[in-house]
Amino acid sequence: MLDTITALFAPMAYAQAGEVQGNFFQSGLGQMVPFVVMIILFYLLLIRPNRKRQREQENTLNSLKTGDVVLTSSGMIATIESVIDPRTFLINLGGIKVKIVKSGIAGKYSEETSLERK
Repeated sequence: MLDTITALFAPMAYAQAGEVQGNFFQSGLGQMVPFVVMIILFYLLLIRPNRKRQREQENTLNSLKTGDVVLTSSGMIATIESVIDPRTFLINLGGIKVKIVKSGIAGKYSEETSLERK
């Protein structure tokens, strides 16, 4: 009985072993190469530039001081009157003083940078 079962399944085992030893791209490792390439391209084209932009924005916000002209995320141009704490500023909007958190500031404002963006 055991000889009959072995005789039935042995050719299938040899056939499967022969397929694995074939072409590299037919193996499991060869099929993963396109996915690895896609992950590397995704990182290089999307994640890395976004992290660079975030670091630049963080450095800009950390360098703000009294008297800097800033553009808020709502589109208002204001002057920093004082730094209340590391996360909060007192800004002057044409005579109106407003407290604003650091995340509400889009960046420093100047005429040159506003013209370059257009």
